[in-house]
Amino acid sequence: MAVFDVVVFRYEISDSPLAFMLSSRDNYVIDAFTEFYNSSLWVLKLMIGGGVFMSYRAGYFEDMSFKQLEMDFFDVFFMYGLIGIFCYIGIIFWCIRKSYNKGWVLFSLVMFFILHSALAGHILFDGVPMTAGVILVNILDRRKEVQAEFKI
Repeated sequence: MAVFDVVVFRYEISDSPLAFMLSSRDNYVIDAFTEFYNSSLWVLKLMIGGGVFMSYRAGYFEDMSFKQLEMDFFDVFFMYGLIGIFCYIGIIFWCIRKSYNKGWVLFSLVMFFILHSALAGHILFDGVPMTAGVILVNILDRRKEVQAEFKI
């Protein structure tokens, strides 16, 4: 019950449903862009990013100078720049197109997966959800073979 009390409390004090879903990560994104533009190499970082696991510089963490935002879209941007974002968006569009043609159940699963990745993160840089992503991509790419094999 205590877990649900915390969720209900956070929902009640949130300014909007979006702020509730983002769990105040929007503040982290604002701070990250401030730090990004304060960097002397921000134009270069805009194109190629700052490197793997270097999402943004967090000045208020004493023991950790760099931190992830835990929002895949922004983590990809800060780590890999616009090149990474174009790849990320390309994969998303490919998955949406393939799933739309395969049926509403698979399309719903893919959309849920993508929205969770963009808003809540923990998809690309965590093994368990990424495994689900690999399975979804394989189903999208080889649906007929999967249906024949498992007699679906």
